[in-house]
Amino acid sequence: MALRSLIQLRGYIESLAGGSKNIVPADITNATPPEAETELVLASGDNTITIPALADGCIIIFASTSTTTKTLKGVGGDTGIAVTKNSWLVLTFHTTPPANFIINSSAVDTGLYTRIIFF
Repeated sequence: MALRSLIQLRGYIESLAGGSKNIVPADITNATPPEAETELVLASGDNTITIPALADGCIIIFASTSTTTKTLKGVGGDTGIAVTKNSWLVLTFHTTPPANFIINSSAVDTGLYTRIIFF
């Protein structure tokens, strides 16, 4: 098992109405992270991702050349929220993470891998 996980986000945004903005949120640290990573080619439709019990969150990295529309969903009739097609996304979970989440893909992401790294 990993000793700990440390997730940091630093950013800078220009051209805001009030000028520029530095983004430096608090680090995310997990003293008991799971050693878990998933790599898959997204199928057309719902792709269920199982969340390890000790996960505080995950980083989802979509292939940079992907063109399929992706929607992050829960279960059942959840309509979800459209997310990036070809970049990365960070999710953090409640104290007790859900059992899974769904990435709905508009088509098969043929030959392109999505990586999900849990922390």
